[in-house]
Amino acid sequence: MAYFQRENEQNDHVQYLPEDEALQDEDWENSEYLDDEAWEDDLEAEDREERRARRRDQMRVAAGVSDFFGVILGTVCILVLIALLVSLLNWLHADIAQNFALWQNKL
Repeated sequence: MAYFQRENEQNDHVQYLPEDEALQDEDWENSEYLDDEAWEDDLEAEDREERRARRRDQMRVAAGVSDFFGVILGTVCILVLIALLVSLLNWLHADIAQNFALWQNKL
């Protein structure tokens, strides 16, 4: 009697098939295990998985590079805004000093 184990169950559980359902030698030769198309499908599936993994890795690298340039661009923007703020404060200081000088001359 032929038996097959299910992978999703424990090893001590065995499923038995009746003799008429078991693969005979002539059935084995004509089965899908020897079918070239089945092997090609398996290879294509593996190839698709490899392409997906490669594409996922490329996307991760692209995301890392874009994050890096985003941080650099953000840092440059912050430095420009700090320079504008310092310029504004210098202008305000000079304007206030000039106003006080004008007020002292009028008094």
